[in-house]
Amino acid sequence: METESEPYVRLASLRQLHQAMADMNTARSLADTLQTVADGVVHALGYEMAAVNLVRPDGDLVVAAFAGNAAAEALITGRVGPPRLLGPPG
Repeated sequence: METESEPYVRLASLRQLHQAMADMNTARSLADTLQTVADGVVHALGYEMAAVNLVRPDGDLVVAAFAGNAAAEALITGRVGPPRLLGPPG
């Protein structure tokens, strides 16, 4: 018999996805929405930390939301800099 080609999705994973979407629907501002995205990446997808950057009109990035480590969040949220400093390595 052939193996199932679709990956098995655990019910717990679907519940986490449902909760993340419910949280998105309650966000009242752009800042709340971006924070909900960062929180969802950490809690629902299992990443240790997550940051969401916004591009400003001058091309610089601003760290708009951060999740996963309160001390790091206090240090990095709101920082502004060129993409080479705040963006992914490379």
